[in-house]
Amino acid sequence: MDKGDIIKSTAKVITRELGLDFPDNRLEELVRGLERSAVLLGGEIDYIHIANEILETQTIPEKYYKELSIALTINETYFFREKPALDFIQEIILKEIRECVGDYTIWSAGCSSGEEPYTIAMLLKEGLTANDLGKVRIVATDISDKALKKAKEGSYTQWSFRETPEIIWQKYFSKKGNEWQISDDIRRLVTFGHLNLFKDSFTRYFKNEGNINLILCRNVLMYFSHDNIRNVSEKFYKMLREKGWFVTSQVELNNELFGNFGRVYSHGALFYRKTETHSLPAVNITIDKSQHHKKAIFPKNLSVKSKPIIFEKRQEAKPAVDNQNEKSYQLAVEFAGKGDFNKATEILDNLLSGEDLKPVFFYLYGTIYSEMGKKREAAEMFRKSLYMEPDNILSSYMLGNLYNNEGKNELAKRYFTNAYKNLAALDPDTEIEGSDGLTAARLAEIIIINLK
Repeated sequence: MDKGDIIKSTAKVITRELGLDFPDNRLEELVRGLERSAVLLGGEIDYIHIANEILETQTIPEKYYKELSIALTINETYFFREKPALDFIQEIILKEIRECVGDYTIWSAGCSSGEEPYTIAMLLKEGLTANDLGKVRIVATDISDKALKKAKEGSYTQWSFRETPEIIWQKYFSKKGNEWQISDDIRRLVTFGHLNLFKDSFTRYFKNEGNINLILCRNVLMYFSHDNIRNVSEKFYKMLREKGWFVTSQVELNNELFGNFGRVYSHGALFYRKTETHSLPAVNITIDKSQHHKKAIFPKNLSVKSKPIIFEKRQEAKPAVDNQNEKSYQLAVEFAGKGDFNKATEILDNLLSGEDLKPVFFYLYGTIYSEMGKKREAAEMFRKSLYMEPDNILSSYMLGNLYNNEGKNELAKRYFTNAYKNLAALDPDTEIEGSDGLTAARLAEIIIINLK
């Protein structure tokens, strides 16, 4: 068996044991992960030795489990990530906690080094009274023991604070050498523990199923296969209380894989909710100004809809082509072309809240954000498009452009290369849809210039 076959076979075992998906276009990434594992183990064995032992045992040997879980799940995170989710927690979840009788349980699944659960803890600390805060239990789990160790220590470099409001940074952290130490008041609010989302029982840290109010699992499931995502989604559903919330990254939205949930569009984003009925009851999230905390972290920038759009759970499959959606999309294209971005994004918001999501909706939104100079928002939209359609040429090209302009050369190279590989499979004279007449050959030339 040659090295290529060994890696392909190893990928299947890792998917079965850890849930992580390594299709053919990600095998190089698996090799790099195995190489990192070898380094972590002292460098006395090479990555092929590890792969062969995995194949022989058809599992992850215990002596490799810790290092392999670290090497394959390296994931960048930082405090106060993804503003729509933060606004949602600040306005909706805090209101629920104030009104609930009894305990309120929050689970950060795939918490990495702790920035997400500590962010939640700080939001709650800012927005709740001591009595209301006493109702809350925050549990944070991850597969990486190294990440959990860092989370429990609560010490972070300045890079983790790139989206953190200055007032919060100064209030809840103290300088400790070259790093910043989180306050004990915040650290005590979070319980950390090891959990493999794919293989372990979710009740390990909870009384039983149906006892969690809010599950956050962001930028984790995108590394799983579709079957494994669906499996974890069903387990999340069982763990939630009726009307409990499931928050995933907006890049990971997928109405088929999360079809057992109801959907709520609010704060400019889509959130999932457990419901036993075919349609969600009306939800009123109008802000109660008398309850709004004076020290709210983002008081000037809240984007709250008074009546979020409520959607039914997924029913029978719908036709692949929706004429009304196509007409709406074309209208959005026309408005965008005229520079009327408000009307274009209003139409796109309605399309994105519907059942039949398409990559072009996210791509158009990304181009609009680019024109408006909102680079971060544009990049997120292009990533969503690629999540739904990994071979989307224009989304890869636009991300390459964005990162190239920001001087992030390695990221730019990755996306330009992805676009170029997909262009190479086309006839050179093929006109790229949505590119204003660019042929595959011409766009490939532009990408080559950028890569140089």
